[in-house]
Amino acid sequence: MTKFMIQDIVPPNRKRVHAGKKPTHSDPVSEKPDRKVAAPSHTPASAHLSHAVEETIPHHSFEGHKDPEIEDMLPENPRSMILEHLYEDNTHAAENPLTHVESDHVGPKSTTAGASGAWPYNDKKPETAADPERRIPAQFPTFKTDGASKSGWIPWILIPALLLVASFFVFDHFARVNVLIIPKNDVIPMEGGESFSALKSPSAEELGFAVMKVVLEDSIEVAATGTKAVTAKASGRVVVYNEQTTAQRLIKNTRFQSVAGKIYRINESIDVPKATTPKGGKLTPGTLEVTVYADEAGPDYNADPTDFTVPGLKGLPQYTKVYARSKGALSGGASGTIKSVSDQDLRQASDDLRVSLETKLRSKAHGDLAPSQIGYDKGIVVELTEPKLSTTKASREDRAVVTASGILYYVVFDRPQLTAAIAKALIPTYAGEQVSVENLDSLQFSMPTIRGDALWASEKISFELSGSPSVVWIVDEETVKESLVSIPKSNFNAVMGQFTTIERAKGVMRPFWKTTYPEDPDGISVEIVERIDE
Repeated sequence: MTKFMIQDIVPPNRKRVHAGKKPTHSDPVSEKPDRKVAAPSHTPASAHLSHAVEETIPHHSFEGHKDPEIEDMLPENPRSMILEHLYEDNTHAAENPLTHVESDHVGPKSTTAGASGAWPYNDKKPETAADPERRIPAQFPTFKTDGASKSGWIPWILIPALLLVASFFVFDHFARVNVLIIPKNDVIPMEGGESFSALKSPSAEELGFAVMKVVLEDSIEVAATGTKAVTAKASGRVVVYNEQTTAQRLIKNTRFQSVAGKIYRINESIDVPKATTPKGGKLTPGTLEVTVYADEAGPDYNADPTDFTVPGLKGLPQYTKVYARSKGALSGGASGTIKSVSDQDLRQASDDLRVSLETKLRSKAHGDLAPSQIGYDKGIVVELTEPKLSTTKASREDRAVVTASGILYYVVFDRPQLTAAIAKALIPTYAGEQVSVENLDSLQFSMPTIRGDALWASEKISFELSGSPSVVWIVDEETVKESLVSIPKSNFNAVMGQFTTIERAKGVMRPFWKTTYPEDPDGISVEIVERIDE
């Protein structure tokens, strides 16, 4: 924007003094050299006058000191000329909205000029002959108040209303129901213990049991200070096969010959079952497991798993139909001297070996339990062989190996079956509902003393349980959801009352204005809790 300064109208260098006359002290121009035009900082005109505020301007003409040249250059009213230019510039800015208008504060406001009421601090427009009607445009735009603008309040009501309706549909779409349920429960002390019986082959309403069998061998090294002459025969377990349609009897000391030509014998008579042929199926040989012993002592009879023939049947049809295969290595054969351990060291090693072996047996038994099974420590029978010096070579020359084996028998139950048996025995009103005993593992179990092999062969056992079972009825969550689909909110208690497994229930519906349960079961969540807050 073009800036118009006082010097554009009254050039300072054009001032003259009449020839022969010196300026007198009374000359108003000389007396008031500091008279200035102040420019306000709050109007657009201040930007145009910001560089002109330092120029002195004549206040009025004085008789006797008129200069014709200066007088011709000055208009009748210099202020009108300045206003003329300012108005034209602002009009141009209004017509061209892209024109940048400086509106920042230009300098400190002159309180003296404002107090005197001199324009532009005076709100009244200057009255001049050259500009009777023009006004400086307002700095801020004004808003029309015609009839069209009187409806401006409508969006302020319509928009919130639309948002409220939209929120209603959103909340309705994502509506959910959370059902809190306290299942039926009871704690029933078993005074003096409760007796139970279980069958290995139970019916649908009876409690069943099974016996887990775990076999392990363990060894430790012990200090050996001497030597001992030994003579031992190798031995091992073999499976005898019979492909005949009749049973095959083998008497005590029957020979079995390995692939390497070594002879082994059985120390008891056996009857190998006949083969079976299912209808339309493949022939299945009869089998029997037995221990064989080397015909002679010595390590030469120690061997890896191998096949055997029966030399006594050679030349007979049975020769190719009766044979044997070892289940594992044949070991134990020795002759000569081995490291000797004192009796005291042997007893200590045997005790340590027993503890270690039993710990490993129990750990393996517990690890082999399925998640659906349960067993108690008092239902375990452990049988260990007598530890003895082994022919296995020790890690050092001054040490010997002590070996022992053990068998563990473990009575186990199916958890749901045992839980149902407890509920049936203790709850008179029990009608076969699915329940759980929260402290089932902590109940005390006891049974009569019995040998491991007898327990293994038993078809029925008797035992006692003591403690205070905490019985909790199991709630079918999916059935609960299905029963609540689309029902009125007021029918909640009636529907929940139909479930004999539920002690108390509470439905929390969101949003609160919903009066019916969702049509989709997925919109209903069920949570099993121990307590429900009011």
